[in-house]
Amino acid sequence: MPKKKLIVSYKKLTLEIQDQIRDKYPGDLINYAKKISMGNNAFFYAIDFDTEEISYLVKIEVDFDKTIDSAKMEKVLNAQEGHRESQRMFFRSGLSDKSEDV
Repeated sequence: MPKKKLIVSYKKLTLEIQDQIRDKYPGDLINYAKKISMGNNAFFYAIDFDTEEISYLVKIEVDFDKTIDSAKMEKVLNAQEGHRESQRMFFRSGLSDKSEDV
C-alpha cells in the first residue's frame, strides 16, 4: 500500500513528529530546506520527512535577513534549483490533491 502524502506546516505537527524531525535534521531547519514554487512568483520552503505511514512535505517558516545583498540571495536561491525536478515529481504523484495545509 502506498504511503499517504501530506503537505503540512511544521507548527501543525504533533510534538512527537517535531522531535523526530529535529533528530533527523539537527540545527536550523532552513539548512535542509528546499524552495517549492507554487507559480505566480509564490513559493514556500519545506523539508521531506517520512514515517512508516506518511510521506510529509513539511513547510517551514523562513525569515530572511533584510541586509543580505541581492547577489548572495540569488546564490542561495539558485542552490535550491537542483531540487525542482524532485518537487515536480512529488506534486505529480498526487500530493497536491491530498494537501492539508497549502
